[in-house]
Amino acid sequence: MPEIIKDLKIISKGSNDEVIKRTFPDGRHLLLSPINFFKIQFPLYANLIRERDCLHTVYNEVLNDDMFKKLSEMGFIHYMPLVIRKEKINIKDIDLLIHNSEDSNFIKNDDGSLIEEIEFEYSDFAYLTATDGHIYSRNTTSAFSLKILNFLLNEATIKDNFFQSVEEKEINGKKILFDESLWLKRAKNVLWVNTINIDESNEKKFISERPSSKNLSELLKDKEEIISTIKGEAQINFLTQIGVGVSDLIRNTLSSDEERIKWDKALTNMITSNVDPELVEEIFKDPNIQKEYEKRLNERKLINRNQQIGALIENLFREIIEELKSEGVNINIERKPFGSDYILTEDSSDLVDKNKTEEIFQIGNWLVELKATGKDYAAMTQLQAETAVEKKSNYALVVVELDGTEPDKDYVKKNAKIVDHIGQNLSTILKEFEEMEEKKSSIMLEQDGISVDIEDRNIRFRVNSKVWREESISLEEFIKKHFRK
Repeated sequence: MPEIIKDLKIISKGSNDEVIKRTFPDGRHLLLSPINFFKIQFPLYANLIRERDCLHTVYNEVLNDDMFKKLSEMGFIHYMPLVIRKEKINIKDIDLLIHNSEDSNFIKNDDGSLIEEIEFEYSDFAYLTATDGHIYSRNTTSAFSLKILNFLLNEATIKDNFFQSVEEKEINGKKILFDESLWLKRAKNVLWVNTINIDESNEKKFISERPSSKNLSELLKDKEEIISTIKGEAQINFLTQIGVGVSDLIRNTLSSDEERIKWDKALTNMITSNVDPELVEEIFKDPNIQKEYEKRLNERKLINRNQQIGALIENLFREIIEELKSEGVNINIERKPFGSDYILTEDSSDLVDKNKTEEIFQIGNWLVELKATGKDYAAMTQLQAETAVEKKSNYALVVVELDGTEPDKDYVKKNAKIVDHIGQNLSTILKEFEEMEEKKSSIMLEQDGISVDIEDRNIRFRVNSKVWREESISLEEFIKKHFRK
């Protein structure tokens, strides 16, 4: 039966859709089953292989899975692209598969031949070699190199159970380790990464190199979908095995030197701070921890932004105050700590120092509260509202509306609005709020063995934008209205 099959003519598909007729080929790389047969399991490999290296798709209609397996068992075809071989390894492949290159001296004679035959099971992918007509030899562009990289990263590492496996053999009285994925070792040594040639004296558009963090990053530029897969354990191990530093690779894909410097600083701090790598990994895996750190980072940005706005307002006030001082008015401006009851959100935020203590301006006997807001309201805390009502004759609210523009002196001068009667606006609603709080306190007291548990809430008094748009005055008007003789 095998002899009959061996002499049968089979067909595959060549370029320009011509049909190639031939007998089953011999050798290590046999015809594959039809592309549309193995494409479901190996879609990325299917983008690399030629149709002429596979049985014609017509066989998929007349042969079933068991028949393809039988042909594979008889040595006529490869059932799937991933090929598992158990055989005596030739010296060329031994040099690739030996786990520690220093051990080569223990397994070879002085003339370079093997001391003894070495046999074990290993994996490979059909046609994934640099032999003429095979995948690596047909790789002549960066686009094709990227396809190979994607396959190696996200299909070969996942599909091959031998990936990262080693075989131990005792040779000449010494235990020697061998890797069991030949395709992996080949990926490290073959010149398969094509990068654009910048040497004008060389007519070649692309030059081929062994993989490195630099040339792979060139392939991956703007390929976010593939870059996002590199964080997987199998992908990291693959890149490490082929001698590519993962952190360097990711760093090189960043769009600007500024961004690379920021990551260099972050990575240096992590490595030199003696933090356990497993702890760092856990932090990045936990979205709640990430959100907490993002919140802290955002708060620092808000503090810096509001400090900038506060400094601009303070300087603008000082300019106006200096004019009044020249007229003999005794007036100064200073910042006063106001406590820890503050607001730091994108919607509405206070002027806070780096120790997260709210700051308020004191001008003469007036307290002036700063709010920066990107919404149609400014929020005040309970303490702020109570203080505004208590000192309603001498408490003002200054609001700077934000529109995404970087605030500078001219922007603040134009957009800062002062409401010098905010305590009056708050009086009624604050009284109703306090009455509600009293009622809440009474129902929280135990009665007949029952009490109501009401958790603390973040109380915010929202000042609608119409208040400062319709009832406000400018910084200059405020100073001259309340402090000119």
